[in-house]
Amino acid sequence: MIFFWRKTPEKLLTKHSPETVHWLACTVSTIQYLDMLPNVQLEAKGPTETLKTCWGRKGKEGRWDIWEGSEHKAGSQLVVSEKSFAPFFLYAHLSFKTLLESLQKNALQSAGGVTTPELTQEGKALQWLQATMKVLISAVESCQKDSTKLLQASFFIGEKEKGSAPLFRAQVFSLDISAAFDVDGTLGVVIFDDKNRGARSAQTPALEARFRALKPPVLDEFIRLANAVMQTCEQRYR
Repeated sequence: MIFFWRKTPEKLLTKHSPETVHWLACTVSTIQYLDMLPNVQLEAKGPTETLKTCWGRKGKEGRWDIWEGSEHKAGSQLVVSEKSFAPFFLYAHLSFKTLLESLQKNALQSAGGVTTPELTQEGKALQWLQATMKVLISAVESCQKDSTKLLQASFFIGEKEKGSAPLFRAQVFSLDISAAFDVDGTLGVVIFDDKNRGARSAQTPALEARFRALKPPVLDEFIRLANAVMQTCEQRYR
């Protein structure tokens, strides 16, 4: 028997266009979702309401839930297969794409003239960032090969308030990253490295820099990180 009334993830998610998302908050295995681990929680603020989804697995068992605003719309227990959570990951990827493209547009806007000393400082900061991201992304990708390693990460991307400057915020392993555009188009980046001593243990930033000329390659590093986290996360649900 086919139940045409059944609320499937596809039907519910298609009501919320990723192209109209104002902000996205995503956490990977950093919340308590029943007894499911790994798990993902994703919140996306649309024009009228916030969509919230949770999905996770425990061995061969899995579950997903969807809320619109504060109202629980649907949820289901299931036997995990490669296609079980495909609609959720597709929605996550499309929402990330929308918001990262918005950040890219800001990165391409001119922030005024840059002096030679400023460009030199930006270059040094970019080199540090690239070297650090290379190590971090390698650590993230290693979780694909070793199932005993648990990937934990969180992201916030978008406008905290409608019309405000877009923000990129991420916590992946020991790194705490904040990047935001000022009203003049400058991209400010602050990174703390907690060095596995616990979240928010570092008191002094490992990097604090302002970018005016080299905004696009800086943002490229954050895009690579976001993609690596989501691809590695998705691998655990296959």
